[in-house]
Amino acid sequence: MSRDKSAPLTTVVHTFDHLNSREPLLLTAIISAASKFFRPQYHRNLLEYTHVLLNRVVNAGECSIEAIQALLILVCFKEPTDKSAWIKIGMAVRLGYQHGWYRPRRCDLPEDELEMRWLLVSHDCLVCS
Repeated sequence: MSRDKSAPLTTVVHTFDHLNSREPLLLTAIISAASKFFRPQYHRNLLEYTHVLLNRVVNAGECSIEAIQALLILVCFKEPTDKSAWIKIGMAVRLGYQHGWYRPRRCDLPEDELEMRWLLVSHDCLVCS
């Protein structure tokens, strides 16, 4: 993927087209969280659809960094009555284990910049949540 090196990677990774093609669950979780504040009339339907996508990912046994990010977004922007936060955090931790994030890492990062950025974004989400 060629890109303008002066542009931040988030402009490449976190675009509608990229997220829609790579992981619709993450895109829907982001839109659902944003709708809570900017389009509350659509929030309930978007949140329900996000959970439908989450169920598909879980039932398919998919383990992606984007799924972990989506789970953490759902926890951060949950409804006050939502009692599933700990379950979602547990799922995110288990998916992280599947990725091998529990293993001590050497200081070197992946050679591929895109892979490195995805890893760092996910690490930030896990540490900051």
